[in-house]
Amino acid sequence: MKKILSLTLVLILVFSVCVSVSAKESVISEDEVFALLELDYPRDEYCYSEKFFYYGENATADEATPDYVMVLVHYAYIVEIQEQSYIGDYVVSTAPYSPYLHGYHFYIPAEDKLLTLEEAINSDLEGVEEALKKISHSVALVGDCDSDFELTIKDATCIQKYIAGLDTPNCALYDYEYLVYDFDKDADVNIKDATAIQKCIAGLEY
Repeated sequence: MKKILSLTLVLILVFSVCVSVSAKESVISEDEVFALLELDYPRDEYCYSEKFFYYGENATADEATPDYVMVLVHYAYIVEIQEQSYIGDYVVSTAPYSPYLHGYHFYIPAEDKLLTLEEAINSDLEGVEEALKKISHSVALVGDCDSDFELTIKDATCIQKYIAGLDTPNCALYDYEYLVYDFDKDADVNIKDATAIQKCIAGLEY
């Protein structure tokens, strides 16, 4: 009986710790975000979720307010047809969440400011790459064929194998993967892309 009580107390303690940790990241920014969005439909017709909290390198252990929150806002009844586009050094593929091409936004509490996904990437927002990694299978560096968020010789090899008709991590290139493989952005995946990646890694002009 004592063992059962002890185990129960341990579980309660663990649960309470989990709750306190998650509470740190349960920032309620919904009202503020919706106040800054220009929406075409009533607010209750949109879905809202908070995907990533960034606290910065100098944040203390008990920091309550993040530097920014990456949120996803999209019309609840939209048909999810994927849209692909280049944003800076990245290829992004998400549904065209009305009224924005990509429904991800970055809310900055200290400034009560909202950045679109494009603005966050193009402004080199601190920690933005960590946030982008939370957008599963929808964001990659241009040329990052193995999806590890690094440009390496492996990526050039992936392109060479694709051109030769050999197996690659994404052997059937759909629109999104094709844009990732097309490192020089000339709408054609060929040996020039592999060569350009090798030059880039070596610090040469390409």
